[in-house]
Order: sequence, then C-alpha cells, then structure tokens
Amino acid sequence: MSLKVIYLSLFLFVALFLFNGFVDFADYQLDKVYLTISTFLFSVFNGFFISRQSSRYSEIRKGLSRFDASMSIVYRESSHLDEEEHKAIGVMIRDYYSTILKHKDWVYYYFTHKSTLITDLHGSLDTYSKKGMDGLRGESIKGMLRTLDDMQITRKMLVSLKEETIPRLQQFFIYALAFMLFLAILTLPSKGLVLASLIKSVYMITVVTVVILLKKFDNLSLFEGRIGEHSAKDVLSIIDGKK
Repeated sequence: MSLKVIYLSLFLFVALFLFNGFVDFADYQLDKVYLTISTFLFSVFNGFFISRQSSRYSEIRKGLSRFDASMSIVYRESSHLDEEEHKAIGVMIRDYYSTILKHKDWVYYYFTHKSTLITDLHGSLDTYSKKGMDGLRGESIKGMLRTLDDMQITRKMLVSLKEETIPRLQQFFIYALAFMLFLAILTLPSKGLVLASLIKSVYMITVVTVVILLKKFDNLSLFEGRIGEHSAKDVLSIIDGKK
C-alpha cells in the first residue's frame, strides 16, 4: 500500500469522524430493519464475489508463474543449440519482458496484447531444426517445441480467466447495496457522541474499502506488481546469468 493511499484513508477517516460528530441526520433515521437487511445482503454479495475473484487471482498467478517458468526453460534448453541461435532466442525473450517492465502494464502485455513471441520462437526453432536434429540438439529442439505448445495453452487459459469479471448487473447491485448501507449508517445518531462518531466512521470506511477492494480484484490491479513485475524480472535474471 502506497503512502498516498494511507494518507488519503486517514484524511477520509478524520473528515467522516468530524462530519458525524457535528452533523446529525437522526431526524431522517431509517428503521433498523433497513440497516439489518442491507448489511446482510451487502455481506453475502460481496463475500461471494470477493471469494470468487480471489480464487481467480490465485489461478492467474499460478498461470503466469507457469508461463514464465516455461519461458525460462526454453531459454535454458536453447543453450544446447549453436551459440548464435542461443543468443537469438535470448534476444527475443529479453525484448518481450523488457517491454513489460518498461511500460508496467501487466494486464495489457500478459493478457490482451497480441504478442508474436511464441510464434516467432516456433518459427526460429523450425528453421534451426533444418540444420540438424542429431543428439542433444535434436532432443532440445523437440523439448522446446513441446514447451511452447504448453505455453500456448497456458496463455489461452490466462486470457479466459482475465475475462471472468463481475457482470455489470451484479456490479450495479453491489454499488446499490453499498449506497443503501452507507445511507442507513449515516442516519444513525452520533452528533456530540465521540464513540458513536468513531464507530460510524469506521463502518462507513469499511463499506467503501470493500467495494474498492472488489473492484481492484476484478480488474487485476490489486498487487499488480506481484502479478507481473517480479516474474518478469526473474526471467531476465536468468537470461543475464544471475540465476
């Protein structure tokens, strides 16, 4: 969590605390049944979707780790080819991951960007195979081709997982329930009551935080550095001979 987010959260908390302490909407207080129902529905809806999106996030992390590990295997296996061929494969892989690290747009480059890397590697290996498939060289080329096929399957799975976002209708219900719950909390009496103002402020920030958390899970922006950056750097470290 960045300092900017922490400062913003603290500012919002203080603002809500002061607002709840000096402004009273008790005259418009809703029946407690509205607070109970909205809290229950909000908890059920968000609990379900956070659980689903959390599982999706975990599957994506596993898929990316598998994809990048396979890329590392391809590079290591290419060391059994001619030195020039080995370097050429390293350059192609390096260019791909360097672009990811340069732009830091993990979702685009890992999921929606139509990269030709796998196709280019396939084409290069087909060309190299025509120079000879004897001994360890031949086994390495066959192994790399199988790995590239597996990577293609992994990439398709990642693209499919990326599309498993929360439908717009369900998003509308989540926002509507959050708004209803926020209003219900707002009408609770707290003017001049320090403890009540504190509890209301915490409750209101919690509602907002849960909605933001779910949105970040949905668009894969939560812990995005862990999704792409570390894995990409690891592949480049292997190419640089640091691992």
